[in-house]
Amino acid sequence: MISSLVFTLGQVAIGIYLLIAAVGVIVLWRIWHWHRIYSSSRYDLEKELARFRRANSFTTLVFLIQLAMITWGIQNVVLPELRSNRAVQQESLDGFFVTPVPAPPLNELPFESSISEVDLTPFSVQNQIIVTPVPTPTPVGTILPGAPPPSGCTSPEAMLQIPANGQRISGTIAVMGTAFAEDFNQYVLELKGPGTSGNFVVLSRYINEVRNASQLGQFVPTQFESGSYRFRLIVFDTANEITDACEVTIYIAKDPAADPGR
Repeated sequence: MISSLVFTLGQVAIGIYLLIAAVGVIVLWRIWHWHRIYSSSRYDLEKELARFRRANSFTTLVFLIQLAMITWGIQNVVLPELRSNRAVQQESLDGFFVTPVPAPPLNELPFESSISEVDLTPFSVQNQIIVTPVPTPTPVGTILPGAPPPSGCTSPEAMLQIPANGQRISGTIAVMGTAFAEDFNQYVLELKGPGTSGNFVVLSRYINEVRNASQLGQFVPTQFESGSYRFRLIVFDTANEITDACEVTIYIAKDPAADPGR
């Protein structure tokens, strides 16, 4: 709640400065106005009233200056510190750690091509042609037929490539896809099934958006019993509102030969 308020104040700080400046101009005019009346008046009662209202205007001016200083402190001190702390906490949240995915061997090509059309005969080490494997979005694992349809997954702002709908999972996998929003705050990975008492549980949270298809996190199924599960990606904005989501069916099988989908 407090962090959302801080993020909101950081976004509207410029508007607050403009409002303070506008009110400050009015207050300065009132100070000048009541000072002029105080100096020119001949009656004690009128002079006392002008002095009182001039003092009130000075008090309002001091309050506006303090409000501007507080807003500046939140924008330039509190907000950067909060973002830094949340980035550190992300690495150890729920015991899930993001590790790099090893690249496929260079001697295996994940695509079919007509190499006969290219002259690969090397005439020197510098001019030798080296074929670099192209990353493929094809999910790792078996896709079982008859899985319930995915929910959401219609926008790149919340899209899952791995796990795919109907995918059987027997070991740790890297969750791949995209998660971002115009007013992005965080995205969450959740799971629901036999091992969660039929309720969605949070696997991990991340505060860095992912606009290009890449690793969103890591899923370790060993702590959950075998069966059919719903795996969900949810994207939140700075108001802690859901902007988009993607939910798919997966099958956890601790024994690779087992088929929980049947």
